[in-house]
Amino acid sequence: MILLQQNIYYRRTRRLDIPLVTDLKLLSDSQSPPSTEKWTKTSRSIRDGVSGEPPLYLWYRTGKTVREMTAQEKQEDLITELDVLYGADRPWYGFDKLEPSVTIESGRVSSEWITYRKGVKRALFFLRFSTHLKKCYLPGPPAAPPLHFSHDGRFKILQVADLHFSIAHTDCKDSLLSPCKDSDNLTSTLLGHILDEEKPDLVVFTGDQLNGQGTTWDTKSVFAKFAVAVTERQIPWTAVFGNHDDEDGALKEEQVKLLQALPYSLVERGPKDVHGVGNYVLKVKSADPLSKLYFGLGGTERLTYY
Repeated sequence: MILLQQNIYYRRTRRLDIPLVTDLKLLSDSQSPPSTEKWTKTSRSIRDGVSGEPPLYLWYRTGKTVREMTAQEKQEDLITELDVLYGADRPWYGFDKLEPSVTIESGRVSSEWITYRKGVKRALFFLRFSTHLKKCYLPGPPAAPPLHFSHDGRFKILQVADLHFSIAHTDCKDSLLSPCKDSDNLTSTLLGHILDEEKPDLVVFTGDQLNGQGTTWDTKSVFAKFAVAVTERQIPWTAVFGNHDDEDGALKEEQVKLLQALPYSLVERGPKDVHGVGNYVLKVKSADPLSKLYFGLGGTERLTYY
């Protein structure tokens, strides 16, 4: 795999009298927006250094100042964050891709995309008080509801191990299917069928979410897709780490922060006075005394026990 590093630098402002960015486009040297009013073209091609691809320029449009914007305009029009996605899969929660890709996926070259977020995504959270729970909407991904047994005393857990997701679309390994392409997408589809059939109350990813071995150098791009089948169904989930998860890319400390930023996540770092990252307890409400799920690590291998 040939790695081309993409960096984007932008500045946030707290000034109230500065026109803010409300739209972005990637256009060739011969193209321009339908109306050049309030549009600005960057001086250098975003493909500088990319061999064999024609120049591509970032255009940005400025609109009203923050003082002039309504609450709805701030939520729907204002671009609040930019990021880079590696691979041709979906971007991080709350982000959209800017077409076309900076690089074209071909052979050993992985595609790279500019992604952007508009407004601040607001999601349902449960605030715990001494006597009750209160629903409210706060910035961030949707939170998992409290875990609890059903009225008939059931609580179903689906364990998912060794997904080995990568950035690029790769061929399947150890599969009876031939040909077998796009292994990550096939895995997500299979997991979706299992979720629909089993309808678990909790999904536990027990390590090696990442393939490692030089294929997951941008952890965030892989985490953007590995749990999609679960989050789309609004199922609470959690995870511990395996031996491949920190072979390349982010350290486990940073991976925990990324996992916690995904919808319906129950991942915890665990106490700092306990060796390792990912040792924690989840409580499950029941009519009987409170039940607990324990998650821990032994050495570099994952261990999950209930």
